[in-house]
Amino acid sequence: MRTRWRATHVLAHRDGGHALLRDGEIVWEDDTIAYVGTGYDGPVDAELDLGEALVTPGLIDLDALADIDHLVLDSWAPRERGAGLLWSRNYFAHRRRHVFTPEERATVREYALVQLALHGITTYMPIASEVHSAWAEPYDELVQMAQTSRRIGLRGYLGPAYRSGVNVALPDGDRGVAFDEERGREGLRDAVRFLDHAAGLGDPLVNGVLLPCRIETLTEDLLRETAAIARRRDVPYGCTVSRAWPNGISYRSCTAPGPCGCSPAPGCWTAGSSCRTAS
Repeated sequence: MRTRWRATHVLAHRDGGHALLRDGEIVWEDDTIAYVGTGYDGPVDAELDLGEALVTPGLIDLDALADIDHLVLDSWAPRERGAGLLWSRNYFAHRRRHVFTPEERATVREYALVQLALHGITTYMPIASEVHSAWAEPYDELVQMAQTSRRIGLRGYLGPAYRSGVNVALPDGDRGVAFDEERGREGLRDAVRFLDHAAGLGDPLVNGVLLPCRIETLTEDLLRETAAIARRRDVPYGCTVSRAWPNGISYRSCTAPGPCGCSPAPGCWTAGSSCRTAS
């Protein structure tokens, strides 16, 4: 089936760069774009005139908020507010639990993915809050998220987040990290399991990646094993690092295995092609 869209403005690509077309047209057949330009005179089976609109290629977001509260609950809040948004040591040791049911979490994910689509994002790699989870992201939750993402039609680079520790509020008002290293190893095993699940789908809309949590919540062993698996399986990984490192290093994300092997030595974050500034 051949379909044509018309719009007042179409963002295209011409002569090695972007070009903004006035009264542009886009024609595609099934899942392949056949024509971008003006004055198309070939046959079409269906068409839509969008009028005063800007049509662009799908946007790519490699730091996509895949929940509804990340910047509210799980960002790096200043000292005077941070303690109120963190687990206590007592909660870590005795009371941690999933605040939302799996059904509620699925609704949160679907809402967030629809918002991505409505804002023009068609390819994404997610970041989400774990503060209201019993630990990090369960395998089953990412399987459900992949189903939702496929139904909406987004291309996702997905994997359950995992960590060795969690930020906690200390009695003096400062923050520290409480560790449960076995949970980190379990999370990595689930992440590898999801790589197999994504590969088994055989769908280009679902791509398995390794997504460990923030750098200060990971052990060096877990980071090195993540890098080793990424190389062995030839998959990308995303690692949020140095969001508020004491020496002032900026927020960066490793998006592919690099020469540093994702070592937590602070000086490593600015070396090699594997690290990019995210914001």
